[in-house]
Amino acid sequence: AALQVVARCLLELAGDRGLVARTGGGEFGILLPGMPEADAHGLFGPACKTMPVLVGGRMFGIGGTVGIAALDASAGVSQLLRRADVVFTGGRSLHAMSEGRNPNMHCFPSGIDFPHFARATQPGDIPGDLRDLPKPLLGYVGAVDERIDWPLVRAVCRTHPEWSVVFLGPLVLMKCCPIGEPNFHYLGAKDYAVLPDYLRGLDVCLIPWLVNDLTKFMSPTKTPEYLAAGRPVATTP
Repeated sequence: AALQVVARCLLELAGDRGLVARTGGGEFGILLPGMPEADAHGLFGPACKTMPVLVGGRMFGIGGTVGIAALDASAGVSQLLRRADVVFTGGRSLHAMSEGRNPNMHCFPSGIDFPHFARATQPGDIPGDLRDLPKPLLGYVGAVDERIDWPLVRAVCRTHPEWSVVFLGPLVLMKCCPIGEPNFHYLGAKDYAVLPDYLRGLDVCLIPWLVNDLTKFMSPTKTPEYLAAGRPVATTP
């Protein structure tokens, strides 16, 4: 249902030309983050009545699906890029890497709800599970997954046992955080509405991601969210 809503919006923008691919069965075909390459080929095969639309984004590569790095190596993805009527990329680095493969390519960097996160700059409560931890508080807010450089996080905890390193967010493709240091605190997933309250209590916000072919093309939404909250940001390159 969500795919059809997106497809209808794109069709309205496209007018009579119709930029969204349809399979022989009349389904909308959109290449989304997390879609296996085999499924993409199934959607955008000979049965398509029009050229496909590809929507690139931040979660490519998680769980063995089509990776951003594969845009260089995969002939199938390159073919899809060439066949597409329009290509949207989720960040400037991905746009630069894909440039020249399609004349109708558009960059859509991350956007945020600035007033929502700017609430963290105003006086207010700090949640109890964060308030009682020893300061300084270094925190990561977002999906907790394979992009995180866990050896780096562990080294920070061990090098500075007087710091509290806090992670907030849902576990993705993992059952627990692989950190056992006493100054590491996983507080679980939090409701979007209370994220400014948690950000208000952090002294430094972290983006401790690995540096690899996946993350170098990421356009993390958390960067502008952290800055809107008025927090200093420490990140890997």
